[in-house]
Amino acid sequence: MALLQEEPWFKDKMDREGVAKFLTNYLDTNEDLKVLNVNAPWGAGKTFFLQNWHDALLQERAVIYFNAWTHDYAGDAFVALTAAINDALLEFIPTGKAEEALRDFRSKATSVILAATPALAKGVIKKFTGVDVAAITEKIDSEALADAAEKALDNLLQSNKETMQVVENFKVRFAALALEAAANQAVKYETESRPLYIFIDELDRCRPTFSIELLERIKHFFDVENCKFIIACDVAQLRHSIGAIYGVGFEGDKYLKRFFDAEYSLSFDNTEKWLQAQELNFGSVSLPPIRLHDIRHRYSASGDRNFVAPASDAVLAGQYNLNELQAILYSISSTFKLKPRELEKCLRQLKAISSSVKPAAVEIFFAFYLIVLRDEAPHLYRRVVAHNDPDAWQEICKTYPARSLYYGGSNEEVHSTAKRYFTCLHSTAESMREMIHADNQHNTLHSHVIWLFNGPNCIAMMKQYLALVDLSHSLE
Repeated sequence: MALLQEEPWFKDKMDREGVAKFLTNYLDTNEDLKVLNVNAPWGAGKTFFLQNWHDALLQERAVIYFNAWTHDYAGDAFVALTAAINDALLEFIPTGKAEEALRDFRSKATSVILAATPALAKGVIKKFTGVDVAAITEKIDSEALADAAEKALDNLLQSNKETMQVVENFKVRFAALALEAAANQAVKYETESRPLYIFIDELDRCRPTFSIELLERIKHFFDVENCKFIIACDVAQLRHSIGAIYGVGFEGDKYLKRFFDAEYSLSFDNTEKWLQAQELNFGSVSLPPIRLHDIRHRYSASGDRNFVAPASDAVLAGQYNLNELQAILYSISSTFKLKPRELEKCLRQLKAISSSVKPAAVEIFFAFYLIVLRDEAPHLYRRVVAHNDPDAWQEICKTYPARSLYYGGSNEEVHSTAKRYFTCLHSTAESMREMIHADNQHNTLHSHVIWLFNGPNCIAMMKQYLALVDLSHSLE
């Protein structure tokens, strides 16, 4: 049942373990708190957080992990969730008692499906009125439909008491299983009995109808003692899903509060820390000769004055000890103030481009800058690509205040660095040869860029990045 191959939190570089422990204590000490929403935008590490939290708790208590996205194909959210719970409980209930207990659980779940799902309501309407709801179109007489619904409602109300009893029987059985699973794990690990945790992941990726149905099923059928749900989702995205069902003007926030007893926003305001935690593998890479530390002290004894101090806004190794690749990515993403979802998308595009330029080393700064500018300001991107428009560069610099990169002997803003690439890109082969011939610098940004364009086909090779950026732009 464990989800991870290594020890829980082994790759935790954003102090998520501490958050999980805090939330565990919070949930366990608040009996009335049944459903916790872990809110974070896409790409902020919700799945990593839930999987590691689940696996850490699995060593001391009963926990279940349910990936809603992988069950999105199911016709009914209740069926998918009940099946997953049934399978998971086999691990926490003694073998001799499991089959009998879970057979009863499945039987009561089946009764709920028959008595309380929308499919039955449609069937009742057809049975008592002859109106097939599934076949209704917008052209149907609204009064006829209202009459049909009223007749159906009368019959549904007559059986409502029995239906409520069926649901209550299911909840009583589920609560007993949750308590038994918790007690068995407490004995196994010699700890006090703690509530069963059910983790729901990737709800915001599901079909709007499935997402809402799952929340409603949890609220109405699984709201029992000894069980708590932790649901990870982007609330803003879920709000859009609700709007898709109930209309744009529907107050999604108030509606969601019906399902969540509390909300914890998973912090993602530290891009440096996030980048340092990622496994960034782009194969062979080429990077500008940036410096991540102040190197003046190396030359102070000899009196060499060619080295300057890093600018106050320069991206250095910092407290997270960024390497050159991470610093380049951070300098561009922070310049354009990318949100988590945007950064994740741009890195995915960069991965696609790097796989297309092999076996050559991918020019990371140039490729990533193109990707981000293409995504954030496509109209300005087209102008600098077409003819290196000075007015476009001026607008870029004004709209997106740039971070600086430190080169030892100079500091250069991100946009200025990018402009060097575009200047070479728009140069003729002859002018490039002249720049190469005149270059007497070593290990500088200027030298690094012009040598990238050296050779008869280099400008054409660098222009292929433009085509690759356009191709990768559609990747989400």
